Amino acid sequence: VVLDLEMYCRKKTGSFSTAMGFNAQTFKKFLRQQHLPVANIALRDRVLLLMKQSLGDTYFRFLENEAQEIGATMQAQFNKLIPNCKTMCYLPQINISWFYKGLYKGLTCTHQPLQLLTFNSEFFEHEEWFRKNNIPAEHASVLMLSKLKTVDDFGWVDYLLSRHQGIWLNRFSRFIEPQARDWTS
Repeated sequence: VVLDLEMYCRKKTGSFSTAMGFNAQTFKKFLRQQHLPVANIALRDRVLLLMKQSLGDTYFRFLENEAQEIGATMQAQFNKLIPNCKTMCYLPQINISWFYKGLYKGLTCTHQPLQLLTFNSEFFEHEEWFRKNNIPAEHASVLMLSKLKTVDDFGWVDYLLSRHQGIWLNRFSRFIEPQARDWTS
């Protein structure tokens, strides 16, 4: 199962922002969990409340756990429909905020590591962070089809595999396009 997490609806960043967990419903759930009075609190006041009560770290752990539950629920359903399926996440780059950290944790398991498909040119720099956070993950980097013009260009495969656990190909439609002479096209 491949999850496309590019999030086109977030045109400014193309990813889930760390500020997105401050919606009223999520905040009220957190207040209940902390046994604090539940009320309609303005966005600005939600942040101030967390600061005054020194609950910032607690809140982001709560949000990470919420994202982990979402990932675990998805993974359970995927395995129910497709036993022993591999789960892959496409993202433009590796993200490690509370949302992605929790989602990755929920989507992975030790016998079937999460597969990340990104444009990152180096994964091994991130490997320690994944290991430290108990997230079994493997990474496949992109092989741009525009790089393959001659048989010798398949040397890119060895180059990428020396830095990642796999390769994914981008834009199969390019196979039928005529080779561009102008770099702007």
